[in-house]
Amino acid sequence: MNSSVNPIDRLWRAEKAVERGRFRAALEILRMIRISPDAESLRAEVHSHTAESLRGLGRFSAALPHYWEAHRLYRLSGNDYDRWEMLLGASACLRILGRFRQAQRAWNSVDRLLPRNGRRSQRWDIIWERAMVERGLEDFPKAVRMLKSCAVGYRRLGDAEGLYHTAWAVGGAHRFQGRLRTALLDYRTCLKASRAMKDSLSEGYALCGAAGVSRLLGVGNSQELYRRAYRLFKTRREVYGQAYGLCGMGNAERVYGDPRRALSFYARSAPLYRRVGDEGSLAFVYWGMGGALRRLKRSGPARRCYHRSGKLFKKAGDIRGRIMSELGLARTEHDRPSVAETHYRTARRLALQNGFVLEEGHVLWGWTQLRRTPPRKALSFYRRLGIPRSTVLRWRDIP
Repeated sequence: MNSSVNPIDRLWRAEKAVERGRFRAALEILRMIRISPDAESLRAEVHSHTAESLRGLGRFSAALPHYWEAHRLYRLSGNDYDRWEMLLGASACLRILGRFRQAQRAWNSVDRLLPRNGRRSQRWDIIWERAMVERGLEDFPKAVRMLKSCAVGYRRLGDAEGLYHTAWAVGGAHRFQGRLRTALLDYRTCLKASRAMKDSLSEGYALCGAAGVSRLLGVGNSQELYRRAYRLFKTRREVYGQAYGLCGMGNAERVYGDPRRALSFYARSAPLYRRVGDEGSLAFVYWGMGGALRRLKRSGPARRCYHRSGKLFKKAGDIRGRIMSELGLARTEHDRPSVAETHYRTARRLALQNGFVLEEGHVLWGWTQLRRTPPRKALSFYRRLGIPRSTVLRWRDIP
């Protein structure tokens, strides 16, 4: 390309590429733009489009500094509307990366700058994002209440995409509350909506949600659902989604199949999560590797994986993740009953304090195996969650 091309023309072309989802093309155009340091509004536009392109490619950590720089430049020029848009994008990236406290602080600024003349759907978009932060902070009842209000708002606006995202988010909250059958219905609703919208990325995330619940309930083929999702993400070059799908395939193999195959899926997932900067999700890869290694009787490496995942979960403030790491460590210590008991008690305390019903069931099941007691209590607990005895007995690791 000719370096003398007007930077405003290139900015326009980059903006159009972003609107069409051609994020790599947009980045190529943006890299060739040269703007003088005193042209603050144009520099803000370059950072804004760069942030949106990186976010569209799933590179959330890389997008953040561009959102913050665009926000700073828009503030200098008195452009509150675009400054608000940059805060919105940065908050979403923080939430996706599991940095929920930072996202919550950013949302306080978003609320103050909310434009009076914005789109009617903006109000519901903001409530949706805030609900996702509450879900990440593990206040599931509050998140569900907020999401249900979003569903009402999106329905009135006829916003099919908003309704899809709301059903997907509610499905996750219901899953963490132990309402597994309800969560599966939520994800099936998402699948129908994504196909009606002809949106393959939305379909991929709905498939992953359904696969996770199917793995717990022992219904359908969770491995195949994850595989279908991974193929959709790979076609669209969605890095985060590919990592998600690969980790899911690892989980399905770890629980029901071949632990060696599970390790190979985890090994492919980990660098992709590192690439997008998502340590919270990377922690689940290490946790899954711990389970696969335990099944292979490699207790030492399994413990190291569980300790590594536990540190990352603690850093991210992920209580459920910490519970799962304690459960994994307990499983590796069954040859030292007093040590295993300590881990199980820690897991149960955290589960009871924070309303994690399914994880409480996992503690009861672990105690049954450690103490060699009749499994009636644990099986009855799982049955109340919709998980039949036949499924529980098929599990080879924590599902």
